Amino acid sequence: MYQYGITGKRLELITSYLKDRNQRVIITSRSKVYYSEWKTIQRGVPQGSVLGPRLFLIYINDLPQTIKALADPVLFADDTSMIVKSTEPGEFLHSLQNNIINVDRWFKSYSLLLNMDKIHLLQFNTKISQLMDLEVHYENK
Repeated sequence: MYQYGITGKRLELITSYLKDRNQRVIITSRSKVYYSEWKTIQRGVPQGSVLGPRLFLIYINDLPQTIKALADPVLFADDTSMIVKSTEPGEFLHSLQNNIINVDRWFKSYSLLLNMDKIHLLQFNTKISQLMDLEVHYENK
């Protein structure tokens, strides 16, 4: 197995760090404590871990390439923005729509779900350009 140049003992160490982890939920009420059953974690990185942010960056390393053809990607921590530029409304909507489709495909290929409720559109224009009446719809079922 070879991923991003990580091989040998380093890859074994990271694999052992992420493999066979379990979690459960503990709920404390006034006089009782409830424990869920232990469940094996299928995906993800332990929250609050030192390696977490670095492993996240490795995980999303190729996401900007997915966006780059139609927009300028901007990544900060676990937020991703796409800057789509065009003076033509039709071209703009086409680029925006195709980017959402491409990002959704990328998410699905990594067993992630694109949350459309967290997508926000912010439009900038110059004094001589007009605001476009934009409404973007996408179903990612």
